Amino acid sequence: MKLALVALPLLLSACAQYPQHGYAAGPDQQRLAADLAVRVPGPSQPCISSFDQRGLHVVGHDIVYDAGRTIFVNHTGGGCEAGGSTGYTLVFDHFGGTNSELCRGTIVKVVDLTSGMFGGSCALGDFIPFNPR
Repeated sequence: MKLALVALPLLLSACAQYPQHGYAAGPDQQRLAADLAVRVPGPSQPCISSFDQRGLHVVGHDIVYDAGRTIFVNHTGGGCEAGGSTGYTLVFDHFGGTNSELCRGTIVKVVDLTSGMFGGSCALGDFIPFNPR
C-alpha cells in the first residue's frame, strides 16, 4: 500500500481567490443547496481524477469539489468540518491510486496551520457528480 500525504492550501483563502461558487461556512450550505437544485445528480463514483485543490471546499459534513461544469459532493459523515475554517487545512492520506485523485476510503485529516495539531478526521465516501440540466 502506498501512503502519501498531500497538504492542501487553506480552503477559505482558496475560496476567496477562486470564488466560482464560493462555498465556505454556514450560509454556504444554503448556497450549495441552491446550486445543486438546478443540476442533475449522476451515478456515484468511487474516485475523482486530476482534482485541482483550489476547487475543494468543506460545507458542513460534506467535501465539495467544484470542477467547473460538474460539482462533486462527498458526504463524509462528519469530523472534517473545521477544515473550512480560517487557520486549518486538509491533509489526505492516499492509499493506492495516485496523488492526483481522491477515492472512497481516503482518510482526510484537519490540521491547524499554526500548531500542526490534528483537529479532526473523516473518511471519504463515493463522489456524487451534479451536472447542469
